[in-house]
Amino acid sequence: MAYLDEKNPVCKPPPAWWLTAIAVEGVTTEVDVLFKTLQGKHLLVQQQINAFGIFNSRLRELTYLVGPLTSVQVQAFEPSARPRFMSPSDSPVVFAISTDNVVSFIRGRGSYATAEAARLDADSFDSIVSSLGVMLVNLATGVAMIRPERDSNNEAIHNEPLPCLPFAFAALRESDFVHLVIKMRSRLESKWNSSKIDSLEAEHRRLRTAAFSERQFKSMLEEQDDSTSFEKAWGGGLAERFPLLCKFGGGLASTYPGTSRVESDFSILGVEKSA
Repeated sequence: MAYLDEKNPVCKPPPAWWLTAIAVEGVTTEVDVLFKTLQGKHLLVQQQINAFGIFNSRLRELTYLVGPLTSVQVQAFEPSARPRFMSPSDSPVVFAISTDNVVSFIRGRGSYATAEAARLDADSFDSIVSSLGVMLVNLATGVAMIRPERDSNNEAIHNEPLPCLPFAFAALRESDFVHLVIKMRSRLESKWNSSKIDSLEAEHRRLRTAAFSERQFKSMLEEQDDSTSFEKAWGGGLAERFPLLCKFGGGLASTYPGTSRVESDFSILGVEKSA
């Protein structure tokens, strides 16, 4: 900056540019962390969804965004207290941030950012605040709406995380598992006949029974959570004991891959996700 002030080249960016760049850098740092997480070769769908949730939580902490808001919460805002920046009214997910909180975010980027903000005229600074407010709301809204799979109308096929690990299948009631199988049946039938699909449902029932009646099996499931890798979760003989359920889970785990090379999908019902 001292060099630019001294030489004052024609290409020297105006103060508003620097202030905007400093504010955006605070967000892109978090985006970079998210991208690196999503590039993991063995990341499951649930873990990817969790990564998006962590990103939005961090964004709320960093920028003072509020949301996601329910329709009741949105309607409860008094006109005078309604945040200046909000997700579109027809958005299924609503985030909001006030002008004061955008200003606080900018000043929180450091003493230099605070000093540069003070140097700007009111209109220039308000333009930056407006751009950042819209960007933050749209970013949080867009990330919250990301889903692993969408249909031909770009509608989310699954709004809830898909189970793919033994502990998650054990927590899934028989009727809910059957409902999941029905939703996936067209894919399953590309490789499996009705008898094999029936056997899949039977395996799920046996897993549920084991989870309630076998102490050692129950202990194995209690050691699993959403951060457990697919390979570890289905280790210890579980893949051999419930082979169809493991393959079914392998497809669910890989419908939203973290790498360009994907071998596990319902088209082949494999388990390997990437090399």
